[in-house]
Amino acid sequence: MWGRSPAWRAENAEKVRGYWRASYYRNRQRLAAERRRRKADVRQWLREYKQGLTCATCGERHPATLDFHHTEAADKEFSIGDAANYKWSRSRLLDEIAKCEILCANCHRKRHWTERTVRRREPESAMNGIDHGPAEGIG
Repeated sequence: MWGRSPAWRAENAEKVRGYWRASYYRNRQRLAAERRRRKADVRQWLREYKQGLTCATCGERHPATLDFHHTEAADKEFSIGDAANYKWSRSRLLDEIAKCEILCANCHRKRHWTERTVRRREPESAMNGIDHGPAEGIG
């Protein structure tokens, strides 16, 4: 199929789809194993990447608690946590990580809560009467 011209493939789209469908069914176990291995590799790489990082707000260090918070929502192409489900290169992951700051899960949730609350209400009334505990001032 690859030796054919793009014009031929366009004219014979059904034949090409049939070829790829048959190829998938012949190789589905191998493809599924590769997909599982790739997902595990990306998850492991992200775990290793988080080693030695700390929350920008409170200093928490445990990798299981650390999240990637996109500082500019408009620049976000994808969620780093979903990266294992796609075939993105490490350089693309690093480009996306560069748009983020590291926050622990608690500080990340508080940051989003604050952003959402402030968006819904006026800033001065959004924070009145709410005890933020020791992490006051986030956002």
